[in-house]
Amino acid sequence: GLNWRGVGEAEIAAWRNRMLSQPSPHTKRPYARSTVNDRVRTVCRFYAWAQGRGWIEALPFHFVDVRVGSGRRQAFLAHVDARPGVVAANILTVAEHERLPRPLRVDQLRRVFALLEMPYRLMAEWALATGLRRKELCGLAVFQVPETAHLDDEDHPLVGVPLTITKGDKPRTIYPPIRLVDRTQRYIDEVRTP
Repeated sequence: GLNWRGVGEAEIAAWRNRMLSQPSPHTKRPYARSTVNDRVRTVCRFYAWAQGRGWIEALPFHFVDVRVGSGRRQAFLAHVDARPGVVAANILTVAEHERLPRPLRVDQLRRVFALLEMPYRLMAEWALATGLRRKELCGLAVFQVPETAHLDDEDHPLVGVPLTITKGDKPRTIYPPIRLVDRTQRYIDEVRTP
Protein backbone atom coordinates (compact mmCIF):
# COMPACT_ATOMS: atom_id res chain seq x y z
CA GLY A 1 0.00 0.00 0.00
CA LEU A 2 0.84 3.65 -0.15
CA ASN A 3 2.30 5.61 2.72
CA TRP A 4 -0.26 8.39 3.23
CA ARG A 5 2.55 10.88 3.87
CA GLY A 6 4.06 10.09 0.49
CA VAL A 7 0.89 10.70 -1.51
CA GLY A 8 1.05 13.58 -3.97
CA GLU A 9 -1.27 15.29 -6.39
CA ALA A 10 -0.51 12.68 -9.09
CA GLU A 11 -1.68 9.78 -6.89
CA ILE A 12 -4.90 11.52 -5.88
CA ALA A 13 -5.54 12.46 -9.54
CA ALA A 14 -4.97 8.84 -10.63
CA TRP A 15 -7.45 7.63 -7.98
CA ARG A 16 -9.97 10.25 -9.16
CA ASN A 17 -9.46 9.26 -12.81
CA ARG A 18 -10.00 5.59 -11.99
CA MET A 19 -13.34 6.46 -10.37
CA LEU A 20 -14.29 8.47 -13.46
CA SER A 21 -13.36 5.73 -15.92
CA GLN A 22 -14.39 2.52 -14.13
CA PRO A 23 -17.69 1.54 -12.53
CA SER A 24 -18.08 1.01 -8.81
CA PRO A 25 -17.05 -2.53 -7.84
CA HIS A 26 -20.04 -2.65 -5.48
CA THR A 27 -22.88 -1.30 -7.63
CA LYS A 28 -21.36 -1.96 -11.08
CA ARG A 29 -22.58 1.50 -12.10
CA PRO A 30 -20.44 4.52 -13.01
CA TYR A 31 -19.66 6.93 -10.19
CA ALA A 32 -21.54 10.22 -10.28
CA ARG A 33 -19.22 13.21 -10.68
CA SER A 34 -20.59 14.61 -7.41
CA THR A 35 -19.59 11.37 -5.63
CA VAL A 36 -16.09 11.55 -7.09
CA ASN A 37 -15.77 15.17 -5.95
CA ASP A 38 -17.10 14.36 -2.46
CA ARG A 39 -14.49 11.63 -2.06
CA VAL A 40 -11.65 13.80 -3.38
CA ARG A 41 -12.66 16.66 -1.09
CA THR A 42 -12.78 14.31 1.91
CA VAL A 43 -9.22 13.14 1.25
CA CYS A 44 -8.09 16.75 0.75
CA ARG A 45 -9.77 17.81 4.01
CA PHE A 46 -7.89 15.03 5.77
CA TYR A 47 -4.58 16.33 4.40
CA ALA A 48 -5.47 19.92 5.40
CA TRP A 49 -6.25 18.63 8.91
CA ALA A 50 -2.94 16.70 9.01
CA GLN A 51 -1.06 19.81 7.91
CA GLY A 52 -2.79 21.84 10.62
CA ARG A 53 -1.50 19.34 13.20
CA GLY A 54 2.01 19.56 11.81
CA TRP A 55 2.06 15.95 10.55
CA ILE A 56 2.88 17.02 6.98
CA GLU A 57 4.64 20.14 5.74
CA ALA A 58 2.77 20.78 2.51
CA LEU A 59 -0.57 19.81 1.03
CA PRO A 60 -0.39 17.19 -1.75
CA PHE A 61 -2.64 19.34 -3.96
CA HIS A 62 -3.11 23.00 -4.79
CA PHE A 63 -5.89 25.46 -5.47
CA VAL A 64 -6.64 27.62 -8.49
CA ASP A 65 -8.68 30.82 -8.63
CA VAL A 66 -11.96 30.32 -10.45
CA ARG A 67 -14.33 33.10 -11.44
CA VAL A 68 -17.95 32.29 -10.63
CA GLY A 69 -20.87 33.82 -12.47
CA SER A 70 -23.44 36.03 -10.80
CA GLY A 71 -26.07 33.31 -11.25
CA ARG A 72 -24.41 30.98 -8.75
CA ARG A 73 -25.25 30.94 -5.07
CA GLN A 74 -22.92 33.03 -2.98
CA ALA A 75 -21.81 32.68 0.60
CA PHE A 76 -23.56 34.56 3.39
CA LEU A 77 -20.78 37.17 3.70
CA ALA A 78 -20.00 37.39 -0.02
CA HIS A 79 -20.63 41.15 0.05
CA VAL A 80 -17.51 41.71 2.20
CA ASP A 81 -15.26 39.46 0.09
CA ALA A 82 -12.14 41.28 -1.12
CA ARG A 83 -12.27 39.34 -4.40
CA PRO A 84 -15.93 39.16 -5.42
CA GLY A 85 -16.69 36.53 -8.02
CA VAL A 86 -13.45 34.59 -7.44
CA VAL A 87 -13.18 31.41 -5.38
CA ALA A 88 -10.29 29.07 -4.66
CA ALA A 89 -11.09 25.70 -6.25
CA ASN A 90 -9.31 22.43 -5.61
CA ILE A 91 -7.43 21.50 -8.78
CA LEU A 92 -8.40 17.84 -8.30
CA THR A 93 -12.17 18.26 -8.45
CA VAL A 94 -14.05 17.76 -11.71
CA ALA A 95 -16.75 19.94 -13.22
CA GLU A 96 -20.27 19.04 -12.17
CA HIS A 97 -23.11 19.89 -14.47
CA GLU A 98 -26.40 20.74 -12.86
CA ARG A 99 -28.91 18.03 -13.67
CA LEU A 100 -32.25 19.52 -14.52
CA PRO A 101 -35.39 17.61 -13.67
CA ARG A 102 -37.01 15.85 -16.59
CA PRO A 103 -40.68 16.50 -17.32
CA LEU A 104 -43.14 13.68 -16.84
CA ARG A 105 -44.36 11.82 -19.92
CA VAL A 106 -48.05 11.97 -20.83
CA ASP A 107 -48.66 8.43 -19.53
CA GLN A 108 -46.97 9.32 -16.24
CA LEU A 109 -49.10 12.47 -15.92
CA ARG A 110 -52.26 10.44 -16.51
CA ARG A 111 -51.28 8.06 -13.71
CA VAL A 112 -50.56 10.95 -11.33
CA PHE A 113 -53.85 12.68 -12.12
CA ALA A 114 -55.77 9.40 -11.75
CA LEU A 115 -54.50 9.08 -8.17
CA LEU A 116 -55.28 12.66 -7.13
CA GLU A 117 -58.55 13.47 -5.38
CA MET A 118 -60.31 16.80 -5.78
CA PRO A 119 -59.32 19.61 -5.23
CA TYR A 120 -55.71 18.45 -5.56
CA ARG A 121 -56.27 17.22 -9.08
CA LEU A 122 -57.54 20.66 -10.12
CA MET A 123 -54.58 22.30 -8.40
CA ALA A 124 -52.16 20.05 -10.30
CA GLU A 125 -53.97 20.75 -13.57
CA TRP A 126 -53.77 24.51 -12.99
CA ALA A 127 -50.06 24.28 -12.18
CA LEU A 128 -49.31 22.16 -15.23
CA ALA A 129 -51.49 24.07 -17.71
CA THR A 130 -50.44 27.57 -16.64
CA GLY A 131 -47.00 27.27 -15.05
CA LEU A 132 -48.27 28.64 -11.74
CA ARG A 133 -45.73 28.70 -8.94
CA ARG A 134 -46.73 27.13 -5.61
CA LYS A 135 -47.14 30.55 -3.99
CA GLU A 136 -49.34 31.73 -6.86
CA LEU A 137 -51.41 28.54 -6.85
CA CYS A 138 -52.04 28.78 -3.11
CA GLY A 139 -52.90 32.46 -3.47
CA LEU A 140 -55.46 31.90 -6.22
CA ALA A 141 -58.85 32.92 -4.83
CA VAL A 142 -62.32 31.79 -5.91
CA PHE A 143 -63.21 35.30 -7.11
CA GLN A 144 -60.33 35.12 -9.61
CA VAL A 145 -61.76 32.10 -11.43
CA PRO A 146 -63.68 33.75 -14.29
CA GLU A 147 -67.22 32.93 -15.35
CA THR A 148 -67.13 31.22 -18.75
CA ALA A 149 -70.81 30.55 -19.49
CA HIS A 150 -70.86 33.41 -22.02
CA LEU A 151 -67.69 32.23 -23.80
CA ASP A 152 -67.39 29.72 -26.63
CA ASP A 153 -64.44 27.37 -26.24
CA GLU A 154 -63.65 27.56 -29.97
CA ASP A 155 -63.45 31.36 -29.94
CA HIS A 156 -61.78 31.55 -26.52
CA PRO A 157 -59.74 28.37 -25.89
CA LEU A 158 -57.71 30.21 -23.24
CA VAL A 159 -58.98 32.65 -20.62
CA GLY A 160 -56.84 35.39 -19.09
CA VAL A 161 -56.68 35.36 -15.29
CA PRO A 162 -54.79 38.25 -13.61
CA LEU A 163 -52.93 37.11 -10.49
CA THR A 164 -52.82 39.09 -7.26
CA ILE A 165 -50.05 37.11 -5.53
CA THR A 166 -46.94 36.64 -7.67
CA LYS A 167 -43.20 36.28 -7.33
CA GLY A 168 -41.79 39.71 -6.57
CA ASP A 169 -45.33 41.13 -6.54
CA LYS A 170 -45.05 41.73 -10.29
CA PRO A 171 -48.33 41.80 -12.22
CA ARG A 172 -48.83 38.60 -14.19
CA THR A 173 -51.67 37.06 -16.15
CA ILE A 174 -52.05 33.33 -16.71
CA TYR A 175 -54.05 31.72 -19.50
CA PRO A 176 -55.70 28.45 -18.44
CA PRO A 177 -57.70 26.45 -20.98
CA ILE A 178 -61.40 27.29 -20.85
CA ARG A 179 -62.24 23.62 -20.16
CA LEU A 180 -60.08 23.71 -17.02
CA VAL A 181 -61.82 26.90 -15.90
CA ASP A 182 -65.19 25.19 -16.56
CA ARG A 183 -64.20 22.16 -14.45
CA THR A 184 -63.02 24.50 -11.70
CA GLN A 185 -66.29 26.47 -11.76
CA ARG A 186 -68.23 23.19 -11.63
CA TYR A 187 -66.19 22.11 -8.59
CA ILE A 188 -66.78 25.50 -6.91
CA ASP A 189 -70.53 25.40 -7.61
CA GLU A 190 -71.23 21.73 -6.87
CA VAL A 191 -68.68 20.60 -4.29
CA ARG A 192 -67.07 23.53 -2.58
CA THR A 193 -70.24 25.55 -1.93
CA PRO A 194 -73.15 23.08 -1.70
